[in-house]
This record gives sequence, structure tokens and C-alpha cells, in this order.
Amino acid sequence: MPDDTLNDAQRTHTCTLSNSATLSILGVPAKIDANDPDFQAYAVAVARRLSVAGRAFKAQLPGPEVRQVVDYAELEAPPAPKLWKAN
Repeated sequence: MPDDTLNDAQRTHTCTLSNSATLSILGVPAKIDANDPDFQAYAVAVARRLSVAGRAFKAQLPGPEVRQVVDYAELEAPPAPKLWKAN
């Protein structure tokens, strides 16, 4: 059963690029499974926001060993996904 009680490490999402540049996003809403503390799940909207933030960080072409820390609440909401229309 998912548990809403998370510590700070569990509320931190880290994106590490191949050159060791790191983006840490704090305060990420997630759920963990009390029976498996390594299991973490994000709602689709949260996962999309993390993905967009990671791609934006990568697009900045940060130098090696750059460490950027942001709060989840400060991330911009991604645009709504485009829906496929059948003809």
C-alpha cells in the first residue's frame, strides 16, 4: 500500500547527465510502497513536469560537474499534451 510519509531524500529527484552535471529537484510529490522502500511512483503530471525540467536542463548544455538545485513548486507546468485525432 502506498505511503505518503516521505523523507527529504525520497522527495528529491536527481537527473545526472553524461558529463556529470546534476539537476536535483526537491519536494517532488511521490508515493512509496512501505513494503519496498526502493519503489517510488509519480503521478503522470508529476512525471511529465520532471521530464520537461530534465530536458530543459540538458538543453542548457551545462558544464561538467555543474550542480543545479530547484524546488518542484518552482517548475513551470508543461503544456498540455497534444491529443491525436482520428480522421
